[in-house]
Amino acid sequence: MVHGDSLESYLLAIVIPDPVQLARIASRVWKKPVSETGLAMLDEVAKDEKVVKAILDVLTKDGVKYGLEGFEFVKRMFVTNELFSVENGCFAPMKVRSYVRTLFVLWHGGRCC
Repeated sequence: MVHGDSLESYLLAIVIPDPVQLARIASRVWKKPVSETGLAMLDEVAKDEKVVKAILDVLTKDGVKYGLEGFEFVKRMFVTNELFSVENGCFAPMKVRSYVRTLFVLWHGGRCC
């Protein structure tokens, strides 16, 4: 999910990566095997700043490849393995928007790429 605020010069994204791709990127960054079935390990790598930066680099590379304009690039992101669901309160469109805005406030100036 990508969120843009007209008062900010960048986009914020919440990324829920495919476990296989997350494990592949994390294995490259950590220089050791990371299993796509190890949920605890995947949660750990999703919080690692170097892994988050590597994911952002992949998104940026694809953005350049497909001709995105500068303002269309994600500059800050949060990586999680938790899917949006009714149970966790993030499924309804208005709740997702509220959730993204809350995350934006929490991460602004914090640990975020």
